[in-house]
Amino acid sequence: METLRGRLVQGGLLVSENVAVQLDVGADWWGTLRLPGEDIVRPGDRYTLTLDDGRSGLIFLQTATYWDGSETQALFQGRGPLH
Repeated sequence: METLRGRLVQGGLLVSENVAVQLDVGADWWGTLRLPGEDIVRPGDRYTLTLDDGRSGLIFLQTATYWDGSETQALFQGRGPLH
C-alpha cells in the first residue's frame, strides 16, 4: 500500500483537506482515509479523491468510524480509473 495525502471533494465543494490515504492499486483500487474529526463524511456517498501526487478518481465510501475528538477513519473503493 502507498501512503499519500490528498483532499476530498463532493459536488464541487471541498469536504476535507490534508487527508491521510493508504492506497492499494491493482486491477481495482481501494484504501483507507484518515480525516480531521471535524470533517464529516457519510458511508454510501461518492467523493472525488485528489492526491498530492496529481492523481485523482471517484471513490465510494464504504464505512466511516467517528470517535469524539479524534480523526475519522474510512474505507473506500475506487470507481473507474485513477489518473
